[in-house]
Amino acid sequence: MKYTDYITQEGDRLDLLADRYYSDPARNIEGSFLISVITNANPELHPLPPVLPGALLLKMPLLEDVEIFGPAIVFPPWASTVQ
Repeated sequence: MKYTDYITQEGDRLDLLADRYYSDPARNIEGSFLISVITNANPELHPLPPVLPGALLLKMPLLEDVEIFGPAIVFPPWASTVQ
């Protein structure tokens, strides 16, 4: 799998990083899946902090290389699954 590196800035959040790196309305992929793409590539993020510290090196997978293996979605603790 191919990656690009990202060094976090104080206050970064995974949901915003997922949107910045992977947002593409044509693909219509749920944001929760995109967060799991980042967390699966960076297992040191478990448990998920709501806000990331600065100077953390993250591997950001290139989306065209990501394979979808089913509903194994990791929700951040601040995300509510109840509407």
